[in-house]
Amino acid sequence: IRLAIREFLTDNHQVSGDMVEVNLGPDLSARMEDFCKLHGEKPDAVLRNAARGHISRVMLENDKIGELIEARMGELRKRADDESNAI
Repeated sequence: IRLAIREFLTDNHQVSGDMVEVNLGPDLSARMEDFCKLHGEKPDAVLRNAARGHISRVMLENDKIGELIEARMGELRKRADDESNAI
């Protein structure tokens, strides 16, 4: 399964998709090279996976923050309604 996923991610026959050039800097370039040697992956596949993971985490965080804000606003509305009904 890992091999199939790796081949899918490194497939050069993509129908669509943007090409992005990234300057990793010397430290991250060295780490990327070592990582790819150790795991047998290509840098473009590693960066695609990292981008997917980062986007997913940020979207989940934003959803959670939105839910927390909505819940707090609901509590404040309920409290305001309760206080106005008490008068």
